[in-house]
Amino acid sequence: MTHFLSYADRLRAGPLKKQSVVFPNKADAASDQSSSQPSSNSVAHNISKSSDIHYRHLRDHILGHGAQVNQSNSSFVSTSDAETSESLTGYRDKVGQTFSFMITGNSQGSIWGTDIYTDDSNLALAAVHVGAVKNGETKSVTVKILPGELSYQASIRNNIISSSYGAWEGSYSFVGVPITAAIIIPDLQTYRDRVGQTFSFMITGSIQGSVWGTDIYTDDSNLAVAAVHAGVVENGETKMIGVKILPGRSIYQGTTQHGITSACYDIWEGSYSFITSTTNITTDHSPLAPNTHEQ
Repeated sequence: MTHFLSYADRLRAGPLKKQSVVFPNKADAASDQSSSQPSSNSVAHNISKSSDIHYRHLRDHILGHGAQVNQSNSSFVSTSDAETSESLTGYRDKVGQTFSFMITGNSQGSIWGTDIYTDDSNLALAAVHVGAVKNGETKSVTVKILPGELSYQASIRNNIISSSYGAWEGSYSFVGVPITAAIIIPDLQTYRDRVGQTFSFMITGSIQGSVWGTDIYTDDSNLAVAAVHAGVVENGETKMIGVKILPGRSIYQGTTQHGITSACYDIWEGSYSFITSTTNITTDHSPLAPNTHEQ
């Protein structure tokens, strides 16, 4: 049976904080560095994560401030602004129904998935990622409530990075938005059986996301951010980079390089580093294929 975590279980402490636990699990606050800071009355829950699921910090409001429900949609269910600004998790009993919301696209917050998003993903940010609105544009968007998925894929699209995630209880997608190609971000935790091998990936450098280590990074570190930290790409630059899969380490050092601050960590099961020579690199094409989820 698939185990779904509760919303409360995923509340985290401040960004880039983890709790050391027995190998191979660790607590992960994988909030992007642009997320808003937690309020003083927030409750912090520290839990461990298994290697195939990303837990993360959920302090940002899902719809942003001032989100409004558009009553022009035929499937509209009356909801107050206070309720809609908290989370779309309250719509889980309305699977298959569509709702319209007036939002202003933004570039801050946290989202998980590509085309199909976890229902606690920031709606205004997801709308920019999918191409329904532009950053700063105010517009009515239509959302379809979906059941939970066993996994959600990370990608880069419209200069927004979404994160990957494992099983989650509720989802949504945008209605009437043409699906466009996205650069899929590989989950390097799935490469642990390929220690010593090297692979190349097409990525766009970013400053949003979490990384642990210096030169050698935990394999759940955001690849696009780690690449900027390591100096192999610049923020916003799209480039093919080489990665070598490494075994786990007992300690990872945190530093500030190229405008990115990485965190330190102790025992973690898998690692990777960047290589500059392209000799004998295996090009893994699978993470680069456009996502073709139907809405």
